[in-house]
Amino acid sequence: MTTENTTKINCNPKDPSSPYFLNHNDGPATLLTNHPLTVENYHSWACTVRRSLRIKKKLGFIDGTFLKPSSMDALSEPWLECNDMVITWLQNAMSLEIKNSVVYVDTAYNLWLELEQRFAQHNGPRIYELKQLIHNLTQGDDSVSLYFSKLKGLFDELLNFESIPSCSCGALKPILENQQRDWMMKFLMGLHDSFGNIKAQIILLKPTPSLGEVYALVQQEEKRPFFLEHDWEG
Repeated sequence: MTTENTTKINCNPKDPSSPYFLNHNDGPATLLTNHPLTVENYHSWACTVRRSLRIKKKLGFIDGTFLKPSSMDALSEPWLECNDMVITWLQNAMSLEIKNSVVYVDTAYNLWLELEQRFAQHNGPRIYELKQLIHNLTQGDDSVSLYFSKLKGLFDELLNFESIPSCSCGALKPILENQQRDWMMKFLMGLHDSFGNIKAQIILLKPTPSLGEVYALVQQEEKRPFFLEHDWEG
């Protein structure tokens, strides 16, 4: 039998600040994400779902914080209600094929663990695919904003697989700086040839600007012809 440590947890199911509270919007039809889980998108899906559950104060039902209490515990019924609700929300956020394979999992924690074991371990093929997509991505007919958004999304997903551990000693600073430089260079290399002048200027800047700073500079350059065509004194 497993029980949770309730020392610092508000266990009143009628208190809106309690993780055991379900308001009138927390129904079985709730969608945690508009992008259902497939065999291809586990990491981005899991990130969105965790964020949604954190907002609803229900993250503890999937990370093992709120384990099933004894049947004699006063929290047993509220826990069961919240657990079943979280399971339903998770199933709502899955493709039908995956949903049908987890119908009989009885706790949100076990359901989350099963999904993690099934989909989070096969990193190699996805890392290869992401790096290939990043390498091949160019601006094409996209605006600077859309091109940047596509590239940044790929960078962020890759970072989920190749995250750099945190360190307060400063030893990792050069690694992080090199990562930012590589991302910035890739962004510049994929831009239209019409941005040749601004690209040359950015590459010569010291210290090397961040990816976000470079994006802002390029976007300003993209808008420059618009301002030149208008007589702002009229």
